[in-house]
Amino acid sequence: MDSTTREKWLENATEMLRAGVFKRNGEIVPAVKLSIGFTGSRGNKLAVLGACWHPAASADKVSQIFLTPICDDALEILGTLTHELIHAIYPAAGHGKVFKRCALKVGLTGKMRSTTTGPELLDELKEMLEILGPLPHAKLMPSKSGIKKQGTRMIKCTCSECGYVVRTVKTWLAAYGPPICPCNLESMNQE
Repeated sequence: MDSTTREKWLENATEMLRAGVFKRNGEIVPAVKLSIGFTGSRGNKLAVLGACWHPAASADKVSQIFLTPICDDALEILGTLTHELIHAIYPAAGHGKVFKRCALKVGLTGKMRSTTTGPELLDELKEMLEILGPLPHAKLMPSKSGIKKQGTRMIKCTCSECGYVVRTVKTWLAAYGPPICPCNLESMNQE
């Protein structure tokens, strides 16, 4: 089986899940596009393992699934892929009753927002891995990227009398001087 790229590996895994656990349980997985990349979802994108974008959000009306690049555990990726494929099957279901019914049927357990792989599904995913081979992906470690978080470019100006605080940029300070406090009409101090 050709699994030379991450995307090809994910496509092969999707086909195996489609023909296996989903078909056995009467579920039809629609066409999807797959990638390993940051999810672009709300909240902390480093904590989100996967995201399935609704087909209406795509110009070609095909669900797009993104799996986190900070994970290189093939079994965990397969479990997350299974979860996201349910979102592709039922794009408007969220994590409600319809999602839960399907998730439990295919072997996912736990809280529906962060499902875990049940024992029977885990066995099937392990068998799939023997055919798929290793996941051609090395996890990203954002904390070790060497890129420091950009600090603010704003300069703090404080009124020495009342404590009123304003932040501004160097350009405005150079052009017009420090801001004037609205309380006492005095120039504010730069920090």
